Amino acid sequence: MNHPARFTSVIDRCRGFVVSQNPRGQWIAREGAGLIEGVFRNQRDAVRFAQFEAGSPESVVVFAGGAAQARTAH
Repeated sequence: MNHPARFTSVIDRCRGFVVSQNPRGQWIAREGAGLIEGVFRNQRDAVRFAQFEAGSPESVVVFAGGAAQARTAH
């Protein structure tokens, strides 16, 4: 028997985020699968967003060394 709803909720609680700065100086917080993203003026707000969206302050937040670009929805 398959339980896709339960499986999805487990994945949602285990999200990891990458936080990095783009060439314009904005901070990008992007969920590992690219489903959630935010653009912020400062690193603190980007990290808070990532922790909130991931479900806990102890969530995985990785700081990328390179520049990030926000993805735009068409």
